[in-house]
Amino acid sequence: MVSVSGSMIKWAEEGFTCSGDQTNGTILLDAAIEALKQCAECDYDGRVGVVAYDTDSWNRATTFLPETS
Repeated sequence: MVSVSGSMIKWAEEGFTCSGDQTNGTILLDAAIEALKQCAECDYDGRVGVVAYDTDSWNRATTFLPETS
């Protein structure tokens, strides 16, 4: 059985497509974005949001994010 956090349910209720990762903190952002691109029901416009609930997870996630100015 897969556990879904309450925060993920809340984001989904607001109309966002959600992807969660609980595999040793490894962020699978590329795979999640590719899934959004392939999903006919999703209106993917190239933007994603990343939510991390602790510093360690955020630091790992930022290694996958493009540099912005």
